Amino acid sequence: MRKLVINAPKRKTPTAEKMIENGKGPRYAIWDSLLDRVYDSSSQRVRQGCGVVLLCKNRELRWEGMLVRLNRIEKTKNGIWRYDVHMEGMKPVEYKPEKLNFCGVAVIECGCQPKRT
Repeated sequence: MRKLVINAPKRKTPTAEKMIENGKGPRYAIWDSLLDRVYDSSSQRVRQGCGVVLLCKNRELRWEGMLVRLNRIEKTKNGIWRYDVHMEGMKPVEYKPEKLNFCGVAVIECGCQPKRT
């Protein structure tokens, strides 16, 4: 399963808690190479089963939930599209850092293995 990771630095508004309350992370610049891993452009839908991770790296906080949709907003000066990231079911989990690009975004692979009995 893939997860879109976004960072919510403490110095920015809205805060991570506000993003969870609103179910939206505003204006994230997402490279096409990352977007293709979580979003099907032809159907304009999030790929089935994609999750989202919201990090607050400077406070070492992490929440995980489901990625609902991405709304394209505008291009940055260097041509990267910005998206509002819509999420639901966000739950606090144990902090684990992730390597993010300079836009504060990444896509990770989660090799969820079923438990053997």
